[in-house]
Amino acid sequence: MLSSDLGQPFNPPVEDGLALLADRLLAEGFTEEDVRTMAVGNSRRLAGAE
Repeated sequence: MLSSDLGQPFNPPVEDGLALLADRLLAEGFTEEDVRTMAVGNSRRLAGAE
């Protein structure tokens, strides 16, 4: 599950910030599938939207 402080006035817009976070996770060795699971799969599961 990913969490952030995005959306506050002094941070980047959510869309830009999530892209930056995904890029950083990929640079640290996470796979695209890992990032998708964290950003999409886990969020959907928690929301009951599977």
